[in-house]
Amino acid sequence: MLRSGLILMIRQKALAGQSPYTIGKELGISKNTAKKYAAGDTGQHRLKGRTRPSKLDPFKSIIDEMVQNGIFNCVVIYEHLQNLGYTGGITILKDYVKDMRPARNSPAVRRYETPPGKQAQMDWGITHYLDEHGIVHKTPVFVMIMGSSRSKYVEFTKRCDFYSLLRCMVNAFEYFGGVPQVVLTDRMKTVIDGSEAGKPLWNKRFEDFAADMGFLPKFVGREGLRLKR
Repeated sequence: MLRSGLILMIRQKALAGQSPYTIGKELGISKNTAKKYAAGDTGQHRLKGRTRPSKLDPFKSIIDEMVQNGIFNCVVIYEHLQNLGYTGGITILKDYVKDMRPARNSPAVRRYETPPGKQAQMDWGITHYLDEHGIVHKTPVFVMIMGSSRSKYVEFTKRCDFYSLLRCMVNAFEYFGGVPQVVLTDRMKTVIDGSEAGKPLWNKRFEDFAADMGFLPKFVGREGLRLKR
C-alpha cells in the first residue's frame, strides 16, 4: 500500500489534469496504480464478500441534497465537499452524479438568487497540505460566499477560535468591499451558545460584533448552508 503522502500527490496531479501514465512516470509507479488511487480506490476488499467503503459514502446525503436543488456541476460539488473534509477523488463523484442528471428535455430548475450585497454565508472547513517531507497536515480554513455573485473569500488559519473568526470576517468584508445585510451561519460554538424555543441564543460577544459591523446574523443550520453553496 502506498503511503498517504504519495496518494495525496497522485490525487493532486489527477485533479490538475495529468493522465495516469504521466503521473506514474513522474512518481515511479505503474499507470494502473496511479489510476487506482486517482479514482479513490473503492474496489472490493481482499476479504471475500466484503466491500471497502468509499470515501464518498459519508458525503452522499450532502450530494443528494445539492442535486435535488439543481446543482449538478461536479466541480462545484467537489469544492464544497473538500471544505467539509472530503479527501477522495473527483472521478468517483462524477460517476455518482452521472446517473442522477436529468434528461436533456427535462424542464429547467429555476435558481434562487439574492440581491447583490443582501446575503453572505460563512463556515469553517478542514483542508490538507503536504510538507516537504511528504507528511500530510490538516489546517482550518474559513470560507465566506456572497449569495448573489457567488464570490468567495478563503483564509487559512491556525485555529477556529472566536478571535480568528472575527479577524477572518473583517478580512472578508474588506475583500468584498462592504458588509452584507445578512450573514448566514451554522451552529458554531463561537457564534451560538444554544437554543431556546427553537431559536438560537447568540454569543453575546458575537452579537455585539454583528451590531458594530451592521449585519444581521441568521442561523440556518448545516443543512441549509449545504444547499446554498
